[in-house]
Amino acid sequence: MKLAFKTLILQDQIPLKLCLFIDGLDEYDGDEYEIAELFGEISKSPNSKCCVSSRPHLPFQEAFTGLLGLRLEDLTLPDIQKFASDKLENDKRMQRLTFIEPDDTPKLVEEIVTSANGVFLWVKLVVASLLSGLGNHDQVSDLRARLRVLPKDLEDLYEHMVLRVDESYRREALRLYQIVAAAVDSRPDDWTDGIHLTILGVVFAEEKDSDLAITAQMRFLEQAEVYSRCQRMMYQLVSRCGGLLEVQNGDHPRDEVTPNMKVSYMHRTVKDYLEKNDTRVLLRCRTGGASASPFDPNLAILRSYVLQLKVLDFAVPADQDPSSNAWDYIHSAIRHARRVDTDSRFEPDSLSAHVALLDQLYTTALYWVRRRIPSDSREAIFRSSSSAYTFAVECGLHQYLNAKLDKDNIIPKEKFGWKSLLDAALVSLPANRHLVSSKIVSVLVDHGARPLEAWPGALRYLRENFPPEEDHPTLILGNVLT
Repeated sequence: MKLAFKTLILQDQIPLKLCLFIDGLDEYDGDEYEIAELFGEISKSPNSKCCVSSRPHLPFQEAFTGLLGLRLEDLTLPDIQKFASDKLENDKRMQRLTFIEPDDTPKLVEEIVTSANGVFLWVKLVVASLLSGLGNHDQVSDLRARLRVLPKDLEDLYEHMVLRVDESYRREALRLYQIVAAAVDSRPDDWTDGIHLTILGVVFAEEKDSDLAITAQMRFLEQAEVYSRCQRMMYQLVSRCGGLLEVQNGDHPRDEVTPNMKVSYMHRTVKDYLEKNDTRVLLRCRTGGASASPFDPNLAILRSYVLQLKVLDFAVPADQDPSSNAWDYIHSAIRHARRVDTDSRFEPDSLSAHVALLDQLYTTALYWVRRRIPSDSREAIFRSSSSAYTFAVECGLHQYLNAKLDKDNIIPKEKFGWKSLLDAALVSLPANRHLVSSKIVSVLVDHGARPLEAWPGALRYLRENFPPEEDHPTLILGNVLT
């Protein structure tokens, strides 16, 4: 590909004028000398122009010596100096400190600007850290000492902020990072796409009472309490996460919060750092990854969605119908319920709690489906003949289904009979969700289902709904029935 690209650029048989803008050569995974050499050669062609950017790594400095260039830190220096100065000088605590030590404050600003190397984001985070130090009654000398221990590289600074947070807040902060990441990451078998949690979603994901999602009644909180909890969480995000996670206020004032405001990363680079596999492993280890009951962000989010559905009347603007959000919440809850059901190995006590939680999800979702959502928009998982069993089958919740069948020891009835449950497992799944679940079929067979009764209908369904060349669903069906 490199040879073909160079041949295209350097050829003179076909008229070609090409202008390339390339950001972040230093993010290239390969050899930096190699990528620098490539664009050095391309730039020599009379038919092409390149504008590239990178951090000041030696390979790029050597390769582009003598060419026109700009140093970002030279251009951003006045703005960075103004930002740091304004933020510090407008803080009342800093004003008192400046009155006592008038000569030292300008030196602090100068040191911040010099250390920034043109990275505005670094300055924003560092200034926020210093302002939090003022809350501890630090002197200017203490602030300068704090500044000097902060890493100069942005990713190293993230790691420092994540792992060096106040010990009393550390586990809470690490849980928050995992919750926000789990809400938006993706897996091949996800029920639906991930969405950012609202601030109310984060509030309930951090709920200390793990049984509340099971025991709480509909509308268990008044609207004033919902808003109060969201306000507290906004301040907690600042104190625990130092600005790496923030509430998207939109056009609202910075100190105003509503339950449906989203919580997301301050910047894409924060997202990249927190979603790296090494970072995730580190966060899991720091929140009890090797303990008997490690923190599970998907379980926390599942509980959160159940609780959100129970107070949905108070979590949307007054001029908005709560049911307009109900389906999104239900599908997101199913997404995380499937992850918990797939990932977890339950002990008897925890399995009982898992069943009770999913029972609550089903009944709470059913409340919205039957009372708020028009009947013509109901999906198969909530049709008139559905039950917690068909819900488990069609959502692929095999541990939940197995526990329900063991616990209830039900006698099959026509509308919930083994044949209809097996039909639901094999032919009634929405095509845009997922394919046949062998684990669900295995649970049904273990409890007395007769696969051959469902085979003709299932095969007919697959032939009608999948093109002939897509024989993968048929192969799965054959395997699970065998």
